[in-house]
Amino acid sequence: MNLNLIRLNSTILFFVCSYLVNAQNNWDHQRKFLHHLDSLKLHNEKIFWLKSNLNNFPTDSVIIALAKTFISVQNYGEALIQYEKIQTFPAKEMVCYAGVLIATKKFEKLDSLVKSPAYFNKEEKKWLYNYLEVKRGKQTEKFIDSVFGPGSGIGIYYKRYKKAQHKSPVLAAVFSILIPGLGKAYYGKWGDAVPAFFISAVFAAQATESFLKSGSHNPGFWIFSGLYSLFYLGNITGSYLGLKKYKKELQHQLYDEILQHHMAAYPYCWK
Repeated sequence: MNLNLIRLNSTILFFVCSYLVNAQNNWDHQRKFLHHLDSLKLHNEKIFWLKSNLNNFPTDSVIIALAKTFISVQNYGEALIQYEKIQTFPAKEMVCYAGVLIATKKFEKLDSLVKSPAYFNKEEKKWLYNYLEVKRGKQTEKFIDSVFGPGSGIGIYYKRYKKAQHKSPVLAAVFSILIPGLGKAYYGKWGDAVPAFFISAVFAAQATESFLKSGSHNPGFWIFSGLYSLFYLGNITGSYLGLKKYKKELQHQLYDEILQHHMAAYPYCWK
């Protein structure tokens, strides 16, 4: 059967069921209906229904259900918008809100939330505090290993991130001025450093050979000198910008590891 036809039939069925369920005006019945939509993966229909019924049922309950639906489709930005509309958080829901703050990289908000004593139980506060310590990057690697376990994803990326934080993009550029490729080797990109060195060496050797044969009148000298100059300058710029990009990549990978840990620790927040 055509997939579009199946989708159309599901949508028609949704509106019929929605009308019948709404007629009962009972939140417990609504929740069963919403669970049924989840089982059919009709997320867009569920979002539409929830937005249409914000004024008909307990507002916070509908908003939480809406936030959870956005989480299920990995739209964490919209989930955060919904969570911030909630007036009174159920006890277990606050740690889910914290997870969405991690997913959207709103660590400043998470920090202020953790400092409020009434929001989390002792275990939740411990993990959220440790996440913030990882984000700050000021703890020792030994401490991170003791909390998350040696060889954990957080521990691995934390070590790389800490190491990269001490590297200077300016120094990477200076190293590349001295020897092409050395700037990339400085921050561990040997796979880029070695080719950069050999390509520069080949261009320089060809330019030198052409010059020795017939001086500056040799076209090969100007061609290979130009190629060497372009590659040399590009390598300097690439080392400077590359280190900056590498730091950002490690930071995002570290944040993703924090999110994955939260998902494993509180799976009910992400279903």
